[in-house]
Amino acid sequence: MAKKKEESLSSSLTPLEILKRFSKGGGLGEFVPLRPKLSTGSVALDLKLGGGIASDRIVEWFGKTGSFKTTMAMMTLKSHFVQFPLDSRPRVIVDLERTITSDFIRGFGIDPDKVWVEKPRTAEETMNFVSDVISSGAASWVLVDSIDAMESEEDTKKDYGESSMMKLAKLLSEAMRDLSKGSVDHNCSLQLINQIRAGSNGYTMVEVTSGGAAIPYYASQRIKCKRDSKATDDHSVGLSVQVVKNKLYPTVNADSSFSVIPGKGVDVASDRLSAGLSVGVIKSGGPYYSIMKDGELLEKFLGADRFSDWLLRDSNLALIDSLIQKVGKEIFYGTSGDEGDSRNYIVE
Repeated sequence: MAKKKEESLSSSLTPLEILKRFSKGGGLGEFVPLRPKLSTGSVALDLKLGGGIASDRIVEWFGKTGSFKTTMAMMTLKSHFVQFPLDSRPRVIVDLERTITSDFIRGFGIDPDKVWVEKPRTAEETMNFVSDVISSGAASWVLVDSIDAMESEEDTKKDYGESSMMKLAKLLSEAMRDLSKGSVDHNCSLQLINQIRAGSNGYTMVEVTSGGAAIPYYASQRIKCKRDSKATDDHSVGLSVQVVKNKLYPTVNADSSFSVIPGKGVDVASDRLSAGLSVGVIKSGGPYYSIMKDGELLEKFLGADRFSDWLLRDSNLALIDSLIQKVGKEIFYGTSGDEGDSRNYIVE
């Protein structure tokens, strides 16, 4: 009977009409919307990401302790206020570590009174809260700091030393299925801070992140942060950043290095130097750095310090940004006229 029904259906309808009949909301060309990307505050990193991080996906920042993961997430929060000033929905920080203060937020040039800070007690409370605010469309930007600080309800009732295998991993696996869809459907950036731990694959020690395999699977972008001791001085700390996963752009040669000023964010001079070198706007030869414009020498400096002094004078920063954006579009987007998806990748 079912076979006769199928034959009758296929003979009376075109393939497209059959698809429309069984569809649950799809259609020709019904792709996920392409929304503007969110700047990380680092032009060098934005170029490697193909314009920045997603403004409507799950993004994981991970690394060892003290690798400025939260700092980089705060830079995207600053960018969100700049790039989407008409989005009146709250920006939310889920502070599981109890380390976010108003002075910390203010250090990045952000008004603390415009940021909602939630302090849940358990992993279940955290995931229920995050799921509710995203699925309802109540938030535009959400940060969970951090995954490793999550503790299941069952864990809170155990004595120290008692085991509760895979409880958090199972909870996150269930939650990520929902949040990966909800963040896109309701245009919300969900960012997760995670830590690296030592694990074993049965043969040797390997680096793993807390919370199991669900976050690496469902995150559209994963960015690993690592301190660079060679580039650290009294003023700033060197940071090496690697784009481990990027479903929004075909990432190639995805490492970038720049300096971070603790409590303030990305160091502009070191970032523009790194970005300029990556796209060929700046050439290095021994201790000299040369700024190129249309293949011709514009300026030449002995050492990075002199470049930094020049960059921060007059309108030189705007000049470097314009050169990087022009050449960066040609290299990374294949055009010098159509801005395409790169329109938001430099945020002052």
